[in-house]
This record gives sequence, structure tokens and C-alpha cells, in this order.
Amino acid sequence: MLQKNENGYAVLSIKGRDVVFSTKPQAVYTVNDMVTDALAVTIEGSRTFLALCTVFMVDGELVLKSAEPVTCELFPGGMKYYRSTEGEIMVRTTSKPDAVSVNGVKTTGFRYEDDSNVLTVNLPAGEGVVLFQ
Repeated sequence: MLQKNENGYAVLSIKGRDVVFSTKPQAVYTVNDMVTDALAVTIEGSRTFLALCTVFMVDGELVLKSAEPVTCELFPGGMKYYRSTEGEIMVRTTSKPDAVSVNGVKTTGFRYEDDSNVLTVNLPAGEGVVLFQ
């Protein structure tokens, strides 16, 4: 069932799972405790799917930020992503990782902010996997 509103998004329930769609692409909207500009969002357990997203916040805390849109699946300890350009991405982690790998290659080119648990890492264009260990 599709539920539409005037706040920039619609919610479609598919087999008991809610999928939030933007009705104003590239505009930031708020739904429940989430603030995002994602074209689509769905959450199942500890996994979050975001389509063409530059910002995603939950309960006022940054979860993901990118200068260019990224489509990704966030999961404990990492993310699978697609982006059309190379660039930095900021993603919240549960704790400071000892190591970060991008597409199976350890990288030392990352920054971590202890106060916010936010990791900043440069990602190549295309599809890939980032693991926080």
C-alpha cells in the first residue's frame, strides 16, 4: 500500500517491509527519526539500503555523507556501494576500526573522529565493498 504525503516522501509497504521513496528528488526530507535526501530507503534489521544518497542521519546523528550521490547497503562492519565518481564518504561506525579495506585492499588513507564515530575514506568510482575491522 502506497502512503503519500506533502513532506517530500511516500512509503510503500511490500510484504510487511516499508520502503521510503523521495517524491522530490535531491531534496532533504524527514521521516520518523531519519533525515535524508535518498531516492529510496529501506531498513531490515541491521542493514540499511540507500539509493542515490548524499546525506543520511538517524536520531540527529550522521550515518552517511557524500558530496556525490552514492547507492549503498550499510551493514555491521562495512558497506557495499556504487558511485559514479571517486570521492570521500563519511560513514558512522560503532567504534574506531583497527583496519579499513576498500575492495579487499587495506587502506591507511582514512580519518576517524572519536567524538562522533565517523570514518572518512576515499572511494573509487564504481561498485565496491568497504570493510571496517
